[in-house]
Amino acid sequence: MPRCAAWILPLLLTATDAVAAPKWTKLSWASADAATTIALTWVTDANAGTVVEYGVASTSEHRLAGPAPVEISGIGWFHEIELTGLVPNTRYRYRVGATGDFSGEATFQTAANDACTPFTFVQLGDARSQREYGPSPVWPSIQEEARVAGAAFFLNAGDLVKSGDDIAQWAHWLEDSAPVNAVVPMMPTIGNHDDGPGDGASANYNRLFALPTNTVTGTEDYYSFVYNNLLVFSLSTQTFEDYPAQAAWMRAIASLPEHRTRWKVVFFHHPVYTTQASSLSHEANEHGQNPDYAPLFDDVGIDIVFQSHNHIYERFRPL
Repeated sequence: MPRCAAWILPLLLTATDAVAAPKWTKLSWASADAATTIALTWVTDANAGTVVEYGVASTSEHRLAGPAPVEISGIGWFHEIELTGLVPNTRYRYRVGATGDFSGEATFQTAANDACTPFTFVQLGDARSQREYGPSPVWPSIQEEARVAGAAFFLNAGDLVKSGDDIAQWAHWLEDSAPVNAVVPMMPTIGNHDDGPGDGASANYNRLFALPTNTVTGTEDYYSFVYNNLLVFSLSTQTFEDYPAQAAWMRAIASLPEHRTRWKVVFFHHPVYTTQASSLSHEANEHGQNPDYAPLFDDVGIDIVFQSHNHIYERFRPL
């Protein structure tokens, strides 16, 4: 009996099929105002459009297209876009991607701007691994615990990975952080393990975060932003150690009329003071920042200083 003829229908995939799906979505702020803006970044494995669909009741309410993605070897195609003109104290639904390849739906919350609505934020730091993987094995559970605590946003005082010049470690950090990064904004400061391979815009840290820039260096290495009645400064003790210039920049922002009555916090990596200088920790004023930082914080009325670098918990009151 002759064999029956069979037709084989091959499935032809284009270069963007199944590889342009968004991953590693991350929330932050690229402008100083957390009440009316949000920045979103994500990665695709192929070149695709940069689009956000968002709204209060439905993601179909608004659609914004952004700039073309940038290819980062070892990461993929990196997308960055900022939404502006948002309504304060409002929860938005959103999804990112491009036609035919959108992410699942997630949400973000804008800050209130009434100087009264209470909120919680969580300070994190030194969650790097001791091995070449990048982030600590327990980083995902710590970040999730902070989310469950009700954080409106995270401050991260540096050392996110072990070796900042190793792009594979940042890929691991993006992967491990993805579930929480998509729903809670994270604002970092650069640690001594995070820099490289270049400085400023050429550093992996700068390429992978959407943050405000300062008017001194024009980079994201230090910056400020406002969350309702809170003014936050992120300073750099690892790159651009231009402490007099940082101090002048910070004084100018803190003295603006709209900031004079706000709570003020500052966070950075290397401690001004510590009780634990030893073979297992780092000494105070390690990068020579104290002559500028210490009087600066008093002059501009800083309420809380968050430091990192030493892998301990300690708390100071004014002495």
